[in-house]
Amino acid sequence: LCDDRWDDRRLERMVAAFRKAPPGSGVAFSGMAVIDAAGVRTGATIRPSSTLALLGAAGASLPDGEVFMVKAADARRLLFRKCFIPAPTAMVRRTVYSEVGLYDEHFAGEDLDFWLRASKQYDFIFLDEPLVEYRVHGSNLTSGKNEAYLNDHGRILAKHLPKGSSAANRRDADTQLFEEAC
Repeated sequence: LCDDRWDDRRLERMVAAFRKAPPGSGVAFSGMAVIDAAGVRTGATIRPSSTLALLGAAGASLPDGEVFMVKAADARRLLFRKCFIPAPTAMVRRTVYSEVGLYDEHFAGEDLDFWLRASKQYDFIFLDEPLVEYRVHGSNLTSGKNEAYLNDHGRILAKHLPKGSSAANRRDADTQLFEEAC
């Protein structure tokens, strides 16, 4: 079974976005169209733009109007509330891996850990278009049925709380990080 599929323009659009973006940009991501196990589009989409708007991060538009910057501090704050970056859509500059390290395979949700590490130093680029077709099937790791993923989610957030933090949940962690940034 083939998993996700890339739009033919994905690499071209991502590279163009990195070229237009400020130098501190390290991660680019986009929306996704949902396909079923047979590869047929369901009509559903996964749109980080909705999540970003709900969480209060409008971002600054780059010249083409459909590409937005999410500042590192905003990305970090938002990641404590929701992992809004669809991992299959992400493209990461090589220098980011050199600076923050590779994915930590000890976690079932290693992408959230990586995004949190990257958000300490790098801005994120969001392309508001579906450049990946995401296949939904019974064994998706993030389908909510995987206990290891759910358990690791809390461990990842705890790992990234500031030293000496007494935050008991994600909302407390978000508030604490926001207060420290002000």
